Amino acid sequence: MTNKEAIEILKIIPISTSCMYCYDEVIEAFDLAIKALEERPQGEWKCAGLVFCNQCGRSHGTHKTNFCPNCGADMRGGF
Repeated sequence: MTNKEAIEILKIIPISTSCMYCYDEVIEAFDLAIKALEERPQGEWKCAGLVFCNQCGRSHGTHKTNFCPNCGADMRGGF
């Protein structure tokens, strides 16, 4: 699933009004999740002995993953 697909799903999920005490918090959580998905940086793994993120500069050991565990950059395009 892409970030764009996830954003579209989050925008249409019906939110239960059965919990009137937490309704505002649920709306805020969904809004923050959408914002985080929209703002996720696109990064790339660089190699200089160890693998490091070109967005935050932090080392991630010796293997590449889909996302930087430090800054959350999407690394799927950087392989």
